[in-house]
Amino acid sequence: MSARFYVDSWQATSSSWQGVHLFGRYRTEDNLYVASLRRDGSVVIKKVVDNVYTTLADGPFHDASGNPRAFNTDQWYKLTFSVIGNLLTFTVDGVPQLAVACGTFGWGTMGIRTDYANVYLDDMTVSTN
Repeated sequence: MSARFYVDSWQATSSSWQGVHLFGRYRTEDNLYVASLRRDGSVVIKKVVDNVYTTLADGPFHDASGNPRAFNTDQWYKLTFSVIGNLLTFTVDGVPQLAVACGTFGWGTMGIRTDYANVYLDDMTVSTN
């Protein structure tokens, strides 16, 4: 799944997960994979099993050279979350951010969510393999 996001503004919160999120193998709100680009400049892939969140991979949001990159307002970002077999990969603007293997979920749908942000969404695509 991929989609372009444009954060117009951030909402006031102390939430650490403020940002944009793509879901993979979504079964229920309590059972899924999620890849996130967060306002604090981090990227993360988690699994949620029976509403228990487990971080599978995380790190700083970075450019193609590996340098830290800010997650700014007033800018479009293309996020892609791919779940093929047991491999979960997350890219932003074509730059690989995280990859991890996990076989917890073998099926499910895709989805999106934003947290504490006023966001425009465009060019959402879902493909199956």
